[in-house]
Amino acid sequence: MGGFLKNFVGNWLGICAMVALPLLGCSGSSDGGDGGAAGTGGAAGTGGAAGTGGIGGSGGIGPGAEGIWSGSGDTGPGAPWEICFHLSDDGSTLTKADNPEQPCDTFSLQISFTECNGSLSYMPDIPVVDGAFRLADPRGYFDISGTFDGLTASGEGAILVDGELCSGDWEATPLD
Repeated sequence: MGGFLKNFVGNWLGICAMVALPLLGCSGSSDGGDGGAAGTGGAAGTGGAAGTGGIGGSGGIGPGAEGIWSGSGDTGPGAPWEICFHLSDDGSTLTKADNPEQPCDTFSLQISFTECNGSLSYMPDIPVVDGAFRLADPRGYFDISGTFDGLTASGEGAILVDGELCSGDWEATPLD
C-alpha cells in the first residue's frame, strides 16, 4: 500500500497546486483588463534659422552693349588722349568694325594721344574674358587693358612712342 499512498499524495499535491495557483493571483483576467494610461507626445521642435541672401554681382556686358565704344583719358603723360574700340555682338571680343565711316575706322582698337604725337591702331580680334581684355606687346611697345561694368568700360593704357612712354587711365561708353 505504500506505492498507492505515495501516488495518491503526489497526485493530490499536484491537483491542489493547480487549483490554488489561480486563486493566489498567478493568472491574468480573461477580459484583458484595463489598459495603462496613454503616453504624452514629445515637445515640438523649433524651426531652423533662415539663410542669408547672396551678394549681388557687379554689372556685366548686357544686351545692347555691342558696337562702337568711345572714350578718353586725361591723366598721365600724353594726356589728353582718346580710345575707341568695337565690341562684338556676343561681348566675347573686340573685333574690327565693318564700316570705315565709324569712329574706329575698321580697327578693333584705336588710341590717339595728343601730347605724345602717337597712336595705336590694332586690327586682329582681342578676346574679352570675364568682362576684361588686355592687349600687350611682348617687346613692351604697348599694354592696353580694360574691364566692362554694365555700360561703362575703364582701364589703363601705355604706348612707347619714340622712346617716350605715353600712359594713363581711360573710360569709355557705347556710342548710340
